Amino acid sequence: MKLRVQFTFLVVVCVLIFFTNRSDTIPDIMEARNLVTAREMVVHGNWLLPTLNGEPRLAKPPLPTWLTAITAIIAGDTGDISSLRIPGALIASLMVFALFIFTREISQNPLLPFLSAVVLATSFLIINMGRSNSWDIFTNSFMLLAMAFMLMGMKRICSAYGIWCLVGLFWGLTLMSKGPVSFYGLLLPFLIGYIIFFGYHTLLSRWREILLAILITLLISLPWPLYVWYHIPENLWFTLNHESTQWLERHVEPFWFYWGFTTQTGIWTAFAIITLVQPYISKKLEEKREYKMILAWLLLTIFLLSVIPEKKERYLIPCLIPLSIMVGYYFNYLIEVFGKGRQKTDDQLLLKINMVLLSIASLLLPIGIYWWREMHHEATISQIIFPLLTTIGFVIALWFSYFRKRILHIFLSIALFMCLTNVLAHFMLYNPIKNQAYKDFGSVRHLETVQRLDLYSIGPMNPKFIWSIGREVKVWDPSFAPDLHRLLPLALFTWLTPEQLKTHKIFGHLNIQLVEEFRPSRKTPDTKYFLYLMQPVK
Repeated sequence: MKLRVQFTFLVVVCVLIFFTNRSDTIPDIMEARNLVTAREMVVHGNWLLPTLNGEPRLAKPPLPTWLTAITAIIAGDTGDISSLRIPGALIASLMVFALFIFTREISQNPLLPFLSAVVLATSFLIINMGRSNSWDIFTNSFMLLAMAFMLMGMKRICSAYGIWCLVGLFWGLTLMSKGPVSFYGLLLPFLIGYIIFFGYHTLLSRWREILLAILITLLISLPWPLYVWYHIPENLWFTLNHESTQWLERHVEPFWFYWGFTTQTGIWTAFAIITLVQPYISKKLEEKREYKMILAWLLLTIFLLSVIPEKKERYLIPCLIPLSIMVGYYFNYLIEVFGKGRQKTDDQLLLKINMVLLSIASLLLPIGIYWWREMHHEATISQIIFPLLTTIGFVIALWFSYFRKRILHIFLSIALFMCLTNVLAHFMLYNPIKNQAYKDFGSVRHLETVQRLDLYSIGPMNPKFIWSIGREVKVWDPSFAPDLHRLLPLALFTWLTPEQLKTHKIFGHLNIQLVEEFRPSRKTPDTKYFLYLMQPVK
């Protein structure tokens, strides 16, 4: 497979996976925080001192927010979720090509980089993160590219200061995306695995270049925290203490929480499990030391992530990078032995089992989609025909390729099936609503009654709601009732019903008008919010 063909196929996969139907999903709470921060950068000019709903937000470095805010300016709309997700899609694509470059430096095999990059691009977790504005995709992409240049620099016989300058650049961008997270979760386990199997002499011989890279990293990453420390030191220290505490106390899960990490590859799960059977795989590969190094890198990553009390599924992105290379190794082996007719009985048996599992799972997909839509009283015949035709075509392509012993075609069929499923997802799964009375806060953007008024809420609002509302919602504490008259007129969000407001002594002497009622939860119809216009009694 020519390099030009590999590159073109990867571009097509990235476009179909990351750039289609970007506005289908509703932002979760983490993405909503990022989007609100970017919006306030554009509206208020808070480029160096980011804010979230008017309050300083220093928990995350601002590089991804800057990129999102710049995109909003180019698009001319701070509320266009499809445009605001473009930076995440671009950086996810960068990760795919960074793995391609990285694997070319690890292995001499011309097909392995392509196979590994395709597996990564079509893995479940990467698809989810690349289609949303996740800060994790930024930091890991920049780090992986830095690691690719590290390998390139270490392989040079002569000095390679230019390449190590690029290492420092991307280390700096990594720190400016999510701090030292990727240094711990991605770079550290890789370096340990590399030193175990390839020694540390190559690294030591490059100590001058490494120092240069560190210097460039500091020059890129230090100015922003120093600026924040100079202007609002108390907020910076509070954030640092708070974040370090959260790593130990928030989202605490047991040590074995990540043990099912192979499922994050999605359609490649069964193949990923096979690659973990080291005695089986290692003896079949020519590059045994490289494979063992990557396996050690993967296991070290799982261990290092597991010892941290705070755990989330999206933190597994560093694991998918070496795991994708291992799956690439396995498919490359199958392509070679089946192509030469040297496959063994166990090779045929395992591949056939995987083929059967893929066929069953894909044929169950349209049934699951129809059942899921029927639950929401939205099922139609057309919505079962398209997935059914897609899966039938996929199964036929799989078995046709299998009987002709075209393993590369099997691999490409799996990848294209994931791309097509992603493109058709909008048609098959659009707008699943259990709560037929669902009404989000988006209509607030068009309510003339409150356009020129400050918005308040009793207690903090969920960042997802603030994103939908489209502007800052200040928090008002009823215990400070004397301040209320000074703020009038205002628009107030609260869960208190009109009847409850009438009996509340704080609001007894105000002119209160119900403007809108909202049901912002798709799953819980009883969740209600009310928007009131509050004015002094004339």
